[in-house]
Amino acid sequence: MDGQGPGDEESEEYLLVVSKTFRNEDEGYEFYNEYAKVKGFSIRKEEVKYLPGTHTRFRRLYTCFKEGYLTLVNFEKPEPKRTPKALTRCGCRARLEIELSAATGEWFVKNFVDKHNHPLAKEGQSAYLFSHRRMTDDQKADVVGYGIGGLRTHKIMDVMEHQAGGPDKVGFISRDLYNFVAEYKKKKIEDAQSRLDYDAFSGVLIFDSTYRVNRYNLPFVPFVGVNHHRSTTVFACAVLSDETTSSYVWLLETFLMAIRQKHPRSLITDGDYAMARAIFVVMPDAFHRLCSWHIEQNMIKHLRKEKLKDFRQFIYMRMEVDEFERRWAEYKQKHGVSEKDSWFNRMYDLREKWSAAYTKGGYFLRMRSNQRSESLNSGLHNHLDRHMSMVDLLEHSQYYKSRIHTNEEELDAKASQSVPFTKISDHPLLKSSAARIYTPVMFKIVKEQIMKSDEWKIGEVTQQDAFGFSCIVVSKWGNHDVTCVFRRYLDGERVLPLSEDAA
Repeated sequence: MDGQGPGDEESEEYLLVVSKTFRNEDEGYEFYNEYAKVKGFSIRKEEVKYLPGTHTRFRRLYTCFKEGYLTLVNFEKPEPKRTPKALTRCGCRARLEIELSAATGEWFVKNFVDKHNHPLAKEGQSAYLFSHRRMTDDQKADVVGYGIGGLRTHKIMDVMEHQAGGPDKVGFISRDLYNFVAEYKKKKIEDAQSRLDYDAFSGVLIFDSTYRVNRYNLPFVPFVGVNHHRSTTVFACAVLSDETTSSYVWLLETFLMAIRQKHPRSLITDGDYAMARAIFVVMPDAFHRLCSWHIEQNMIKHLRKEKLKDFRQFIYMRMEVDEFERRWAEYKQKHGVSEKDSWFNRMYDLREKWSAAYTKGGYFLRMRSNQRSESLNSGLHNHLDRHMSMVDLLEHSQYYKSRIHTNEEELDAKASQSVPFTKISDHPLLKSSAARIYTPVMFKIVKEQIMKSDEWKIGEVTQQDAFGFSCIVVSKWGNHDVTCVFRRYLDGERVLPLSEDAA
């Protein structure tokens, strides 16, 4: 054991501390915090050391709250409008450092220094120091209940202090209570906003679990979609303990419970088999598509040069199913693909979830990949690192969600105060309705579709056949070789593409 004791290293109290062992880091923290409360000081978590090349922690340091020094003020700068906070650090060296024993799996005291260079709090004052102020889950539940009952926050504090037997027994101060109430109200508003967003934009749900932006290397799963500005909107975020089918089933069921059992029409995910099985169990009616970005990454690993280039036709080229099967057989023959090629055979088994021939007609809002999730996690990476705790991770994801909502409100404000430019020669629908109904980015998409519709004309229309369908032949102006054939019910409620001969 390293370090220096309080002068008399053989004192009973000192020997009691240095001989302690703990089952985990949290137990070590709780012990030192209780010790500090009795002595009259507050503590803080400091540095963590990891085994080289791993995420396994083997040493943890807890210090007196007055450890270190604050950065000196630059007096050349203008004087701040707000009075700077009082100085709380004075370089105190009191500390408890614990280390993981490879032999026993327990944490032991590596270093203990109990000398302080500042006065300690008097008896009865420790309860007001930072590390000793904490609201329990039961107390939080009581606060919420009192609030629902109509009790004002300052009255709730009076009740809590009376129940605990005094202000120094309740475990927190008024500021902590007000902060909790404010955070609780903010979370309720954000949860309500997330439900509203999901109700409006739940057509396509995108998520993957390929990110591990936390010290425990656990999968972080954001549920995202696209809003009326074609921007990312976040419905929820989750952290899983593992990637088993049962965990994903729990996750999807919990998500549906939170959004009142409204199922998405389509899903875009990575290629995780456990996730796919969970979707089949929990959301069997949703159209499940695999992310083309992840498929591209796998293609790069398994294919090279012309073999890679030719494979892309199966992802992006619109064709009929029978043409896909014919081209697939030709591809195998051309590039000498054998039946032992496990990746190639696995991709064929999953073709209904990624090929344009099989996903044609699915509702995906022009998205082939979970690029929305990619962009979300890109933003999260600006704030997160792999050493952060679960609390830090969730706080930062909440912050990023609030930024997204702020950006959406800004775009809404701009859209409400302007109308996209239209030419005199533009289609009447664009000038009379579309420009005022759609957001600027959606107007461009609608404009593109309306302009394309003018390139086509209805040709032959057959009458009802034996199955209750009529057939419509649509061809391009000036080029009758480019046609599309549709079948539809006579009541006009449903139109099904029969074939597409367009290039």
